[in-house]
Formats: sequence, C-alpha cells, structure tokens
Amino acid sequence: MFKYISGILGTISPGQRLVALSILLLSITLIAIGPKIVNSFTHDTEELSNKINLQKSEINDLTVRIKELSKQVIDNERECTNSLVAKERELLTAISEIENEFRKSEIKTNTSHYRMINDSNSNARVVTPQPNNHRKMVKMISSLKLKVKKDIESKN
Repeated sequence: MFKYISGILGTISPGQRLVALSILLLSITLIAIGPKIVNSFTHDTEELSNKINLQKSEINDLTVRIKELSKQVIDNERECTNSLVAKERELLTAISEIENEFRKSEIKTNTSHYRMINDSNSNARVVTPQPNNHRKMVKMISSLKLKVKKDIESKN
C-alpha cells in the first residue's frame, strides 16, 4: 500500500503535494477536535435530566406547600365563621332575653300600672290604665331576632 502512495506522490507536483498535505492535516484536526467543539455547543442529556428532575422536585414541594396553605386558609375561614356564628347566637340570646323582659313588663303594665288624674272641678281622682307603648318595641325586637336567626341559618 505504501508503494502505491509513493507512486502517487511521485507523479504529482510539489505544489499539489503541499495542498494534499494541508487537506490531510485539516481533516485529521477536524476529526480529532470536532466532537469536542460539537459537545461544547450542545448540552449533555444527563445535565438536562438533572435539571428536569430538580424542577420536578421543586414543583412537588410547591404543590405540597400550596395544599398546606389552602388547608390553612380553609381552617381559618371556618374558625372565623364559627366565631361569627357564636357571636350571633349570643346576640340572639340577648335579644330573646330583652323580648321576654318586655313581655313581662307589658303584662305588669296591663295589670298593675295606673295613672292618676286630678279633676280640678270635683277634686276627685280618676284611675286609668297607662297606654301600652311596648308593642312597637316588641315587634322591632322580634323582627331583629328573625333577621339574626336567618343569618345564622345561612352560615350553617
């Protein structure tokens, strides 16, 4: 094989030999250095796989954190609602007590509270029952009580 190469080299001119040698050296250099150049411009799949795995891990951690925060928000909303309902129940109890007291005072007014009027002509005293002013207040309290009851029922 080397004798054929020497025969070929003997038939070509020195300028052509120089061009052939340059092409040969350039080819060897490209073959030796080419893969390193290509690898420097492209990412290794292992490196990309590691990045993807890290991102998946971060996504999973963030998903767990979001679920925890959502649960915490729901628990806080429930606690707040329960607190409001408890306060409204206290208010309803107070309104019921006020309503009962008005009804008791209404009964007492109708049976035992009288107003004395002096008649100037005869100096006689006339006893008349005092007018009942509690009915309007009892109605207002009853309507407030119904509103609070409806509000409590809507929250449960």
